Amino acid sequence: MSTVLTAPLPEHDDYWDAARRPLAAVCFVLPLIVAYEVGLLTDPAAADTLRNGADCWMRAFLSGGVGVRDALLPVVVVATLLGWQIAARHPWRCRFETLIGMFGESLILATALFVLARVIGQAFATMVVASIPASTVPLSMGGRAISFVGAGIYEEVLFRLLLLPVLVLALRGLLLPRGLAILLGVVLSSVIFSAAHYIDIAPGTGRIDVWGPLQTVMEQRELWFGFLFRAAAGVWFAILFYLRGFGITVGCHVLYDIMVGIVVQPPAG
Repeated sequence: MSTVLTAPLPEHDDYWDAARRPLAAVCFVLPLIVAYEVGLLTDPAAADTLRNGADCWMRAFLSGGVGVRDALLPVVVVATLLGWQIAARHPWRCRFETLIGMFGESLILATALFVLARVIGQAFATMVVASIPASTVPLSMGGRAISFVGAGIYEEVLFRLLLLPVLVLALRGLLLPRGLAILLGVVLSSVIFSAAHYIDIAPGTGRIDVWGPLQTVMEQRELWFGFLFRAAAGVWFAILFYLRGFGITVGCHVLYDIMVGIVVQPPAG
């Protein structure tokens, strides 16, 4: 994966290089995964509400597609990152100072995206920030935080860690130059990332309605900003994934969602 999509990575312990390694991503993201999974266990009745689409789709694929228990998704994610670490032959060391730096960098990047969203929102003369859909079920602040952590983790796993390299490899298979394949992969994965936020899943049956919600977006101009901004955010996260690695991309996504969903749009009551 590193040879397909990531920038060249030296082996010395400079922060800017160490923070991009898969091992640093594991050390940085694992506490978030634990917090998310434990948070779901503390409120089983609300677990389905708190889970995001990417989480549900990957668990459904594991249980129905490859015969693996869906509860093992966190293990699969960690194993994927460690497999990447082994394949790339990176050093097996990660300093605590690197993790602190990754949090600070994630916070700065999330703030930059937050400011960008407000500027673009004002330019479109629409809602202040159109990125976090309102839940149809009232959630506490803690529940919303858990939901945003899960979205930041598993949306990045699905759309950046898995889908983006697959698209780039497929485009390379069409004999496209590496740079063009990466560019098209970033655009395509970002559009799919945005479209995924509008897909409806019927309760009970699990039936997925793709065309209906997307047709609604195309017909209602007030929804265009949300779709375009999510696609732009997908490009932002893809660039971070390429330049700064998986861990910082997840951190930026989680912190941005929390800024918007809790700070700007606090839960009612």
